[in-house]
Amino acid sequence: MTLFSGGSMRTLTIRLAILWTVVLSMAAFARVHFRSVTTGVAYDLGQLKNREGKLLEERSELRGELARLTTKKKLEELARTTGQLSSASDTKSGVVRQ
Repeated sequence: MTLFSGGSMRTLTIRLAILWTVVLSMAAFARVHFRSVTTGVAYDLGQLKNREGKLLEERSELRGELARLTTKKKLEELARTTGQLSSASDTKSGVVRQ
C-alpha cells in the first residue's frame, strides 16, 4: 500500500494535506537553520575583519618603529652606547669595533 493507493477522495486529500504540511515544515526549518548559520558566519567574519584592522595598524606602528630604530643616527648612537663605535672619526670612516 502506497501513500496514494486505495481509499476515498477524502482520504487522499487528507494525505496530501499532511504531506504538504510536512514539506512546508521542513522547508521552514531548513530556512531557519541556514539563516542562523549565515548569521554565525557573518559574525565571525566581522570579528576577523576587526582583528585584521588591529593587526594592520600594529604592523604600521612596528614598521615606523623599525624605520626609527634603523636610521643611521640611531644605529651610531646604539653602537656608541654598546662600545662598538668609539668616536666621531670612526663614524665618518665607517669603522666599527668588535
